[in-house]
Amino acid sequence: LELVALAGYGLVALLGADRRGAEAGLKFALFGGFASALVLFGSSHLYGLSGAFDFTAIGNALARLPATGLAALVLVGCGLAYKLALVPLHLYAPDVYQGTKAAGLLVVGVVPKLGVLAALVHGLQWALPEAALAGAGQALAAAAALSLLVASLVVVGERDGKRILAFSGIGQAATAVLALACLPAAEGLRAALLQGVAYVVGAGGAFVCLARLEAVAGSGAAAAVAAAARRCPWTTAGLAVCLASLVGLPPLIGFVAKWSVLAVALTAPWPSFALLAACVLVLSTVLFAFAYLQLLRDLVFAPPVAADGAAGGRPAAGTGIATAVVVALLVVLALGLGFGSGLVG
Repeated sequence: LELVALAGYGLVALLGADRRGAEAGLKFALFGGFASALVLFGSSHLYGLSGAFDFTAIGNALARLPATGLAALVLVGCGLAYKLALVPLHLYAPDVYQGTKAAGLLVVGVVPKLGVLAALVHGLQWALPEAALAGAGQALAAAAALSLLVASLVVVGERDGKRILAFSGIGQAATAVLALACLPAAEGLRAALLQGVAYVVGAGGAFVCLARLEAVAGSGAAAAVAAAARRCPWTTAGLAVCLASLVGLPPLIGFVAKWSVLAVALTAPWPSFALLAACVLVLSTVLFAFAYLQLLRDLVFAPPVAADGAAGGRPAAGTGIATAVVVALLVVLALGLGFGSGLVG
């Protein structure tokens, strides 16, 4: 996790060509360093309790000393929540996304979240005593519901594409955490993994499309990207499909992932709280869909003004980029149809 984080700090700093990029790199390094310190401090406490870094040994020590290990678990959990950008530890994410070029956001925004989710799976399955799983599940569900609610309410007022995808990443990570809250049920693990795949494919395709628009516009400013979107219709269409997958429209993979998480949340062992979390998931999906539609409206119907104030022409789309966009769309659709047929069956 720390190797990926260090690479992300350097990537944000290198891709930031202006003051906003420098600010993004500084914020990412400061917040990320604080999160790493929390994780390392909590891990040192866990090592002091168990004398080992093995998850099974840590679980045995926590079973003997639950009160002493609670503080260490809280420290580790807060550090991982920082890395997932869960509310209220999310404030750095929109600025970091906005100050980074879209070409690097796949590494900065998606890959670290997958590593943190994998660490959560290992910790919940092997490090926590069985008696503590119910309490941990409720805490995770509360954090996921709060993150979904806050991110979906704030994203409605955003107009910058990268800031919208930053809040979308918060919501997608919170959806996976909601599925992990239902462990040790096998359906919870399957739903979380499927949500992770859906996020990688949908967000990855969206970042590729935004990178293409930024390259055509020669700038990451919202007005310049909107002008480029009018001159690159296929790229804009690809972005629309990826956003549709992120919001969970059928028959794309995002729909199958959201459906799986919703189904496992409704069968959680704490029914009233699970129902509340499921309602928040549905509400946040509607609000995110509204934000995505606003973004596409701004991209499609904005006046195509070039950087020098003149109307821009229609550049020829690069064959490699067009092929990449088509392949990404086919992957999104094929994964959705494949997993969807298994879900129905």
